[in-house]
Amino acid sequence: QWFWKITQYAEKLLNNLEGLSWPEKTKLMQTNWIGRSEGAEIRFDIEGSKETLTVFTTRPDTIFGATYMVLAPEHPLVEKITSSDHKAAVEKYISAAAKKTELQRKDLEVDKTGEFTGAYALSPVDGQKIPIWIADYVLMNYGTGAIMAVPGHDERDHAFAVKYKILIKEVVKGGEDIQAAAFTEEGESVNSDFLNGLKTAAAKKEMITWLEKNKRGKGVINYRLRDWLVSRQRYWGAPIPIVYDPEGKAHPVPEEHLPWTLPTDVEFKPTGESPLRASKEFKERTEKLFGKGWTPEYDTMDTFVCSSFYYLRYLMQGDPKTFIDPALEKKWMPVSMYIGGPEHATMHLIYARFVMMALKDFGHVSHEEPFKRLVHQGLITNQGAKMSKSKGNVVSPDSFIDRHGSDVFRMYLMFMGPFTDGGDWSDTGIKGIDRFVIRIHRMFSEKLNKKVEQSNQLTVGLHATVKKVTEQIEKLQFNTAISSLMEFLNMLEKEEGIHPDTAKTFALLLAPLAPHLSEELWEMLGEKDFIINQSWPTFDPSKLIADTITIVVQVNGKLRAELTVDANISQEDVIALATSQENVQKYLEGKAPKKAIYVKGKLVSLVL
Repeated sequence: QWFWKITQYAEKLLNNLEGLSWPEKTKLMQTNWIGRSEGAEIRFDIEGSKETLTVFTTRPDTIFGATYMVLAPEHPLVEKITSSDHKAAVEKYISAAAKKTELQRKDLEVDKTGEFTGAYALSPVDGQKIPIWIADYVLMNYGTGAIMAVPGHDERDHAFAVKYKILIKEVVKGGEDIQAAAFTEEGESVNSDFLNGLKTAAAKKEMITWLEKNKRGKGVINYRLRDWLVSRQRYWGAPIPIVYDPEGKAHPVPEEHLPWTLPTDVEFKPTGESPLRASKEFKERTEKLFGKGWTPEYDTMDTFVCSSFYYLRYLMQGDPKTFIDPALEKKWMPVSMYIGGPEHATMHLIYARFVMMALKDFGHVSHEEPFKRLVHQGLITNQGAKMSKSKGNVVSPDSFIDRHGSDVFRMYLMFMGPFTDGGDWSDTGIKGIDRFVIRIHRMFSEKLNKKVEQSNQLTVGLHATVKKVTEQIEKLQFNTAISSLMEFLNMLEKEEGIHPDTAKTFALLLAPLAPHLSEELWEMLGEKDFIINQSWPTFDPSKLIADTITIVVQVNGKLRAELTVDANISQEDVIALATSQENVQKYLEGKAPKKAIYVKGKLVSLVL
């Protein structure tokens, strides 16, 4: 099996997350996947044995509360230390544990089981005898595959201790009843000899100092992240460029023989082995290059290998010899915005980051991170459920495109809801977008008029729409961009005619959302070139302010009238106009208001 040494980059993968414009949830998922934990490795002697047991713990301050030890069933020490009278029971337990998946063993809800080995560890701090158990909730691939169990201050250890009637000791002050429930927070050390009275952080530091001084352990940083297994027993994927000499020793394929290509004379049979093993050409190629008796590595590389650097190969389109042009990489990388699903958070998106970091260290690229900004698109559901063939609820776009056109289908998907949230599919919801498209086409067909004079209100609406749609598309708020165009279309439909310049701007704003329709509208406007080649419209901030404003009039706090007035109207004039309104007069009942307040540009409040 072949691995890529991703663990060498664990700290950098973790630290670099801070500078990325990524969803916080995704950064947290990667943080947890990498799983950095500071603590100590502690070495315990085993009674009556030359063997020692090393554990990793993030809470070395609780060592005085360790009342039992647990080894993973696969731990190499199990066979060596298990006493003869416990051997049969331990072997039976190991056999049962081997049939469980890692997920089953890590499940916090499942009742924890274990078996006593008959052996005892000796505490390095006070010489106490500590029974050694095996339990399948401890895994070999984290830490050392062994733990010191402190049931007073770990929920999982507490449940195990209660079940098997193991001593529970309080060594961190703060819990109400340590026998009833574990106290897992930080606090003050108690019943811990030279640690007594120290807060958790200080107690950890003091304990690590003691362990290192007495040569019983050391402070360490651990990671949950494991090296990346790239070996696959399948055809798709690059062959791993390794060959074996007649003695079975592995050798990398020299660079002059790269690329090490896939053989084509393979048969796909259910043999349980890589299809490459059946290739005559692959074996002959290897012997021709390296000598009689040499054999190729038959495994291929994980397909995540390819997806970890494909973005660089986009820059080298048409060049099969140069991996990456440094000038192009420096200019275009990192990717400004990457859109992809959150399901890639802890595989592809970690692997691609690692590969980019390694390529930088090899001198091939100038950046450490491949994707500067990450956006997760939302999921489109059907009646609240994820679409899947097994559920039979997949919506095929073909019939809707045949009926409404691809632009309508495209815009409906955008209009469902925020891009990052997705939405629930509705067969009837698409009809609203269909009507919107028909109205646009009708307006261009019937209302274009070069001679029409555009009202000030429409000018304000046009520039406001350009501003809104520009900002909304930049923020991937496609649903609100469509809403803004719908609002502006409502304004346009009230006009007797539409000037072609206004229509051009509308078509340009629509183009990213409905490209086919926009090209047709552009042609209807008499333009010869494609709309896709045009510049994006701009807005004039000075034209976002209308010459007239709407003022509401309140009498004793209740709305009684609305006024459309000159934007520069004086306070005296607006109050006089407000009090003269027929509906306001009715509520004033011929009396002058005791107080008249004008909030500029918004309202007049009259108090009786």
